[in-house]
Amino acid sequence: MSGRLLVPMTRLYCHDGIAGHLATLLPLLQSSGWLTTMVVGTYDCPESARPVLERLRAACERFEIDPRLIGGRGMQVMPRWHQLRSLRRWVQSSRPDVIHIHGRALGPVARLAARGVGRVYTRHLALSAVTRAAPASKVPKWPRLWCDRAIGISLKTCAELRIIERMPAAMVRYVPHGVDLSRFRPPTAAERRACRAVLGIDDNTFVCLQLGRVVPVKRPETLANAVARLRSEGRKAIAILAGHTDPETVAKLRVALPDGGAEWLRLLGHADPRQALWAADVKVLASEREGFATAIVEAMACGIVPLRTPTDGADDQIDDGVDGLLFDIGDHVALSESLAALMDDPTRRVRMGVAARAKAEQFAATTMAERTESIYRELIDRVPDPRCLRPV
Repeated sequence: MSGRLLVPMTRLYCHDGIAGHLATLLPLLQSSGWLTTMVVGTYDCPESARPVLERLRAACERFEIDPRLIGGRGMQVMPRWHQLRSLRRWVQSSRPDVIHIHGRALGPVARLAARGVGRVYTRHLALSAVTRAAPASKVPKWPRLWCDRAIGISLKTCAELRIIERMPAAMVRYVPHGVDLSRFRPPTAAERRACRAVLGIDDNTFVCLQLGRVVPVKRPETLANAVARLRSEGRKAIAILAGHTDPETVAKLRVALPDGGAEWLRLLGHADPRQALWAADVKVLASEREGFATAIVEAMACGIVPLRTPTDGADDQIDDGVDGLLFDIGDHVALSESLAALMDDPTRRVRMGVAARAKAEQFAATTMAERTESIYRELIDRVPDPRCLRPV
């Protein structure tokens, strides 16, 4: 299977989940013969995220920057008609079989710029907790996007596509993010010891890892406070935060902790995720908002027990008490109690880790790519339906 794919974006943040997802998906599509043109209005790429950008460039036939795609409002952005002209130019030059957008910004423009070309929309980001908590009948309905297929990366996201974004059920597809299961696997005893030795961690220290951006929405203080509570009980535990780090968030976190957590709170910054996971005993995700949290699946694939908040993707990933544990947003006491229980019962921790690895098999990157390709093929092989061009 092969074809031409156009991936336009207004902004690319190389350290976020969308970029990480594309850096996994596009190389697999490339290996299947797809020729991808990726064009972005602008991109933000700190040095720590440079490998993600390089993987994207390598997976694309063309990777271009076009500021006219930024669009939006205000004095420093281009009007909508600039977006339309720009995207139309990219459609004419790349001659795509499918356009895949990863956000609402270019949805209306894609409809006008690419009539007759299959349009796929993936929704990555969850609604705010406040909106999600409201009854479905009270949630404001968003304008319908004129796309041919909509991909939900979690079961909740699929429901939001149908209810809030008013996509017909026949157009919605469930394709969760995937990870490379050949890379993310349980370590051998020697590999685990080597990874802990690099970090200067002995075999008797319980390592609680939060892997992902260290920013307010990820609530790193929840893990820090939970580990502080464990240490106040005399337990030998440390917290590791690995990922792109916001200095202001770290400064506030240090001020709020006894002695700034100098002895037990470690900030790795950008790190090899597999190496960090192989050194850990558990993986914690304390976020207040998520789309799917690929880092949880990476941990499960490594046989590491995940503990996370019940934000979007949790229902897909974790059977509470079987292959992971859930705790409420901001509840560091519940998190510390769950961590203590796992410390006290290593047999249970091993059993849950084995179950987590088995669950991770559902989220293989190859499966994700195959499902995405099947959606593209649906659009390439279809008989055009004029009803898809009209709003509901």
